Amino acid sequence: MSINGDIKVLITYSNESILVIKTCSWRWLILALYSITAFSNTLVWLSLFTITDIICAFYQIDQEIFLWSSNAFTLMQVFLAVPASLLPSRVGLRCTMVLASSVNAIGAIFLIGGTNRNGFPYFVTGQTIIAIAASILPQLAPEVSAVWFSEHEQAISTSLGVILGNAGAAVGFLQPALLLKNVNPVTDIIFINKKIKQLVYSQAALCCFLFLLIMIFFKDKPKNPPSRSEAKRIAADKLTINMLKEQYKVLFKDKNYHLCGNSYALNSVLLIAIPVFVNEIISWKFQNQYIAIGWLGFGGILIGILGSVVFGIILDKTQAYKKISIFLATASLLFWVAFTESLVQYNSIVITFTLFIISTFFFIPFGPMLVALIAEITYPISESSSYVFPITLGRFYSIPFVFYCGWLVKGKKVHIVCLSIAFLLLICLILIVFVKVEQKRKKADRSQTVISTLET
Repeated sequence: MSINGDIKVLITYSNESILVIKTCSWRWLILALYSITAFSNTLVWLSLFTITDIICAFYQIDQEIFLWSSNAFTLMQVFLAVPASLLPSRVGLRCTMVLASSVNAIGAIFLIGGTNRNGFPYFVTGQTIIAIAASILPQLAPEVSAVWFSEHEQAISTSLGVILGNAGAAVGFLQPALLLKNVNPVTDIIFINKKIKQLVYSQAALCCFLFLLIMIFFKDKPKNPPSRSEAKRIAADKLTINMLKEQYKVLFKDKNYHLCGNSYALNSVLLIAIPVFVNEIISWKFQNQYIAIGWLGFGGILIGILGSVVFGIILDKTQAYKKISIFLATASLLFWVAFTESLVQYNSIVITFTLFIISTFFFIPFGPMLVALIAEITYPISESSSYVFPITLGRFYSIPFVFYCGWLVKGKKVHIVCLSIAFLLLICLILIVFVKVEQKRKKADRSQTVISTLET
């Protein structure tokens, strides 16, 4: 039964103690603060990489050096992600978010020093600091969901946390495209310098403002646990290095975890690679369409967010993890192949862009569905611990794949790039087909005795 829109349940254990299970209305603010902070991190990291040709001309560096710097940040996140997964258990969600948002703000401030033509070292330093925050923030999405949301809201809250964080990529596409439209990288350096300053200063202001909001409003956890599974987890000891080792021993022996984890990792590779190369992919057929491509990326992410909300709600109602994941993987593959062939065979920008947008409606929600599935089959292992391996693996896979796609783009072999992306989508589908789903968290949510529901 509901009390002011929230649910309150009394649970009796064998020792006669009573625990109150109740969702807190503050949870949506917590999710919003987390999501917008993750959004800002993705935005600051990605925005300058979407206009590679302009930035390389501005800094007077070779494109390969710029690409190497991107992969260096990704590699650093690989090494930091696992130790960072200890933070929520050791110091709590609030301290973890304060740390991540402060590091994110410091990195954005350092980028201000990179707004001059000789500022590439400041750019690298700022991006390195931002990469530290990026090793902490993404894996917190399922943790925030588990700590603050009931079992009937965990899929949708996880989807929103993951996808709104990735929505920074949408604005990362659009903002540079609008600020730097119709520019010549050789003759318009003064104009480019002015616009880069506007871009970097606005992003730094956003990151600093979010740090202040986190300091003021972000809470560690609700007064009462929102679900039975979270109540059980609260009673467990804080995570230590030895406990983390034991958790990973369990995870690495789980075949289904490996299948889900690798499927998610390959999906995240594409979430990294497609934003980096979509400009070159579309420009291969439709030249000088920077603004249109920016809107394409922006629209694709927004449609992906809509898809994540829709399928998150469906998942919360049906709990059909495997069926929904297979459907999304299949639809993603089919529409991406259609987009690829329309790009190659036809000269219609409307058809090509429409197929790209439709593919993102299915492709982007696929990742959050897998995150929810991983949390379900690995319970009672903490969500940040089980999620960090797929994230890390995805970043590790992305390094050779980005170089491979960069080599193909340089050789004008864009069709092969698109087919390579389709091949990874096919592997994602095959992996998820063989997963056997055991809903461990759902069983835990039903394992105790429910006594009463009304607060007087």
